[in-house]
Amino acid sequence: MSTYTPDLFGLEIASTGIAAGTADALVTSEPAAARVEGDAIVAGWAAFAAKAPAPVWHDFWEHLSRDPLPESAADRILARSILAYNHLGQTLAGLGADPARASCAVALAPSILDDEERTGLFLSMAKSHGLRLRGLLPLPLALAVGAARSMNTFPDDGPFDILDIDAGQWTVYSLHRADGMIRLDTATTTREGRRKVLRAHFFDALSARFLAETAFDVRHNAAAETLFRLAVERFLHSDPGEGEHTLQLATRKARSITVSRAAARELAADLPHRVIGALGLDDPGTRAPLFISHRAHFLPGLAEALAAGRTRPVTLLPAGTGVHGAMVAAAGWPVAEIIEATPEFRELTVPQANAPAAAASPPETPVDIEMPTHVVWRGLVHPLDHPALPHFLPVRDGKLLRAEGIRVNGGSARALQPLKPGDRLEIGEEAFLLTRMAPA
Repeated sequence: MSTYTPDLFGLEIASTGIAAGTADALVTSEPAAARVEGDAIVAGWAAFAAKAPAPVWHDFWEHLSRDPLPESAADRILARSILAYNHLGQTLAGLGADPARASCAVALAPSILDDEERTGLFLSMAKSHGLRLRGLLPLPLALAVGAARSMNTFPDDGPFDILDIDAGQWTVYSLHRADGMIRLDTATTTREGRRKVLRAHFFDALSARFLAETAFDVRHNAAAETLFRLAVERFLHSDPGEGEHTLQLATRKARSITVSRAAARELAADLPHRVIGALGLDDPGTRAPLFISHRAHFLPGLAEALAAGRTRPVTLLPAGTGVHGAMVAAAGWPVAEIIEATPEFRELTVPQANAPAAAASPPETPVDIEMPTHVVWRGLVHPLDHPALPHFLPVRDGKLLRAEGIRVNGGSARALQPLKPGDRLEIGEEAFLLTRMAPA
C-alpha cells in the first residue's frame, strides 16, 4: 500500500506555529505571529514585516480561547481564536490545497489536544475552513512516526526520547517502539529556559551587540524597541541551519547587524546547559536515542551540548517531520497512543467531526442484533477500542458514525448505519471485518 494518497495533505500545529505539506515535501511553515493591520489580520512571517510599531501576538495557539483580548474595540472583538483562525486560513492559502478535493491529517500539540475546549475550537475552525479531517494525532507521536519512516537510523525497538517545545516550555517525551508500534509513555517539562525567558535573554544580548556595532541604542525610544523585539522574535523563529541571520532596524536610518551561528552560540551563554540539566538530559549513561524537533534545536548550542561527550545518538529532525508523520498515520500505519482522555474527549478526536448530525438522519428502526466487539484488520483480531486501530475507523456502539469514503459489504454506506458481526468495511485501500467475541 502506498504511504500517501494524492488527495491527502498534512498540518503540524504547535504553539510556535504551523507547518503544512503534501506527500512530496514541506510546502510552508508559518510562525505563530499575528497583528492587526487596518481592517485585516496579518499572520505568519508577514506579521514580522511591520514598518510601524504594532502589537504582535504569539501565544494564540497555546492559550486558544474565545475570550476578548484587552485590545478589543467597541466595533471589533479581538480574541486569540480569531487570530488562530486567520493564521490557519493564511497558512492553508500558502499551501494551495483544495479542501473540497483533499482530506487533511493533523498533528496537534498536546497543549491544544489535551484540552477539550481548545480541541473543540480547532475542530470548529477546521470545519469553517472546509477541511475534511482524516485524523488527529498527538504531535510527539507524529514526530516519532515521521522520523521512523524517513530515517534509516531509527531504532528498531526499545525506548527513545523526543525533545520539543510546547506552550513555551521545553518538553521531553519518552516513547517506546516494539513490533512496529510506537507508544507515548511519559512527558517531562521544565520552565527553565522557557520561551519568555529566551525572548528576554536574546533581546538583551542582541540589543547590546546592536549598540556596539551601530552605535544605536534600540531602547532609545519605545518605537525602536518594539520593532527590534519583532526582529529578535524573527531571529528565534529562523532556521537553525542558516549560517547567518541579519537583524535590521529601519527607523529614520536603516541599520543592521549580521549574526553568525557561532556568534549566536556565544550569545546563548549557559542557556543550553541549563535546559539540559533541568530536563535530566545530562546523564552520560543514557543510551536511548534522542530526537530534537526543529522547534527545539533553534536554541544555538543546544544540539552541540547534547551531543558532546555522550553515548546516546542525537538526531535533529527537519521541519515537516510531524506533517509527514500525521499523513503516514492517517494512511493506516499502526500507531498506538497512551494519553489521558475522557470518553467525551475521545469523541472530539475521532475524525467524524464533519459527519451529519443525528437529527439530520432518518430515524433508525431498532433491530435486535448483537453488536460487533472486535475487528479483523491486516490478519489480526483487535477489540474495537484497541489503540492500535487507525483513527479513521468510525465504529462506535455498533453503528457507523460517518459514511463518506466508506463501503459496507461492497455497497454504499450511510451515517449511523447499524453494523453486525460479519460486516466488511472498506476505507480507501484498507479492509476491516467486524466480528464478535465472547468476553474472556
